[in-house]
Amino acid sequence: MKVALYHSLLFIFLLAVQISFLDVLFPDFLVPLIILSAVVVWTVGLGFRQALWYLLPLLILYEVLVVGGIHLLSIYGVLLAYGTSFLSRRMLIENSILASLFYALGIISSACLYQWITQEGFHKAWSAPSFTSILFQILIAIPVFLLTRKILFAFQSRMDTLRSDRALMIR
Repeated sequence: MKVALYHSLLFIFLLAVQISFLDVLFPDFLVPLIILSAVVVWTVGLGFRQALWYLLPLLILYEVLVVGGIHLLSIYGVLLAYGTSFLSRRMLIENSILASLFYALGIISSACLYQWITQEGFHKAWSAPSFTSILFQILIAIPVFLLTRKILFAFQSRMDTLRSDRALMIR
C-alpha cells in the first residue's frame, strides 16, 4: 500500500511540474517534455514491459487533466517507449555521459515529431519546425531530461530499498 501511495505522489509531482511550471513558463512549447522524459527514463531503466505499468497511468492522467480525454499522447508515449526499448537493447553505450546525450537527443527528436504532428502536421502538409523552435527545444530538453532522470532514479532506488526492507521484516 505504501508503494502505491509513493507512486501516486510521484505521478502528481511530475504532472504538477509539467502543468504548472513548464506549460506556464513556456506557453508556445506545446510538448509535454517531462512526460516524454519520464517515458524514456523508465523504459531505459526498467525495460518496456515493467515500464508500461508506470507509463500508462501517467500518460492517461496527463491527457485527462490537460486535454479532457484520451487522445494522441498515450499512443505516442507507448510507441516512444517501444522504440526506446528497441534502440537501448540494440545499442550498447558504455559511457554514461554519451548515453545521456543520446537519450536526450532522442527526446528532442521525439518532441519535434510530436510538435509537428499535433500543431502543424494536420494544418500544413510537409512543413517542418523552424530552426529557432528546434534550438529552443534543445536548450530546454537536455536539462529537463537530466533532472527527470535524477529524480526518477532516486525514486526507483528508494522503492527498491522499501521493497527489500519490507521483504526482510521478521515478524
